[in-house]
Amino acid sequence: MTPLLAGKDAVAGAARAGEYVRHRPEQTLLYQPLFDALNELTPSNVSAVQRSAHCRRRSRTDSRRNTPIALEHSSRIPPVMQDFTRQELVQLFDLKYRCNGTLGSDPARRLRFDYFNPDDYYEALVRRVITRTTRWLDVGCGRDLFPSNRSLASELSQRCALLVGVDPDVTIEENPFVHQRVRGMVQDLPPDSQFDLVTLRMVAEHVTDPADLLATLSRIVVPGGLLVIYTINRWSPVPLVTAFTPFSWHQPIKHVLWRTEGKDTFPTSYKMNTRRELTQVCETAGFNEEGFWHLDDCRSLQRFRLLNIMELGLRKLLHGFGCRYPENCLLGAYRRRP
Repeated sequence: MTPLLAGKDAVAGAARAGEYVRHRPEQTLLYQPLFDALNELTPSNVSAVQRSAHCRRRSRTDSRRNTPIALEHSSRIPPVMQDFTRQELVQLFDLKYRCNGTLGSDPARRLRFDYFNPDDYYEALVRRVITRTTRWLDVGCGRDLFPSNRSLASELSQRCALLVGVDPDVTIEENPFVHQRVRGMVQDLPPDSQFDLVTLRMVAEHVTDPADLLATLSRIVVPGGLLVIYTINRWSPVPLVTAFTPFSWHQPIKHVLWRTEGKDTFPTSYKMNTRRELTQVCETAGFNEEGFWHLDDCRSLQRFRLLNIMELGLRKLLHGFGCRYPENCLLGAYRRRP
């Protein structure tokens, strides 16, 4: 996903998750359910928390839901250093796109070119690391965890121990997957918040103060926990073009390509949108890079069949010469140091 061509799966609250505007005093009450849940998440009473209102979608017949959760279980977040396998991606692809045994024309075209888009990789990574004991925070979630894969969002929402969404935008109230909603900034979370996994999906490009954000994440991610950042590459062609394009032009162009609404278009800052910038700000905050991927992004023209075939064909040709496709996204996994 790119800033100018942020497609129809853009999360409305993502940009505002990076804007450092403090909440009004009267908003404090919005956080009370989260304060209570985090304070109560102890080995002796975690089952009661899991059976509370924010977990009503879960099956009460699942005996694993009554297993106490240790406060320090970060070692249970699986390693992510191994690369993605085709089998892993195809399995997710089928679950995501195959309906009644058949694929739509767009997914079938991508599969013929052996192409998986950046969203597919991000979802596969998150799916890989979520366990029954994972306390998960999604920053800038808006109305969806995975806008193009609601079935996986439902699966992982039910699998993890706790899922908190934070976003200052009102669309977070429409999110059916999070167990707790915090309408505000990640900096406004309770000071003793503890999470095993924090994800930022298409949020980093909007962050104006990366050091402040990472200092907060360093505080709330337990030692051995994981930070996953999925964002655009600032040196890709489309971000470079948007840097010299008036912001007022962005939404009309996006509407032509993806029919997106104006509320899904936000300013970008690109302060943590290269591997070097991400590594530097994360290492300073106490995170070590555990996995990193440049993900080819052939979605700019996917609405137009012939042009998209040309995109996919060019990608295949460049790979044949050992070259990376110029339009790409970044996916990084960073482990919190003890």
